[in-house]
Amino acid sequence: MSTSLNDTLKRPCVVIQSRRSIFRVDIDSLWSYRELLYFLVWRDVIVRYKQTIIGIAWIILQPTITVVMFTLIFSNLAKVPSDGVPYPVFAFTALVPWTYFSQALARSSNSVVNRCD
Repeated sequence: MSTSLNDTLKRPCVVIQSRRSIFRVDIDSLWSYRELLYFLVWRDVIVRYKQTIIGIAWIILQPTITVVMFTLIFSNLAKVPSDGVPYPVFAFTALVPWTYFSQALARSSNSVVNRCD
């Protein structure tokens, strides 16, 4: 059987349009695909930390060591004031957005540099 022009024209057409705002998040779609999102994130974590000696514990250990180092250096040696807030909390609230930004930038630049073969 050969496909005719009419059969070709009857195929559904998918139109992809941009959103009005770049910051608009479709919460309904995220909620309907939450299991897929969970498994993709879990797979990424497992693959990233599979070959390390301490494994997934590195996720908790790395920021903890960073906060301890910042607390020792900036609170004790440099005497940077934290305005009454415990210094580990002060350092951690600053490190969370910075770490997210730096890791996102590093990973996104790697995705641009690496090419699929």
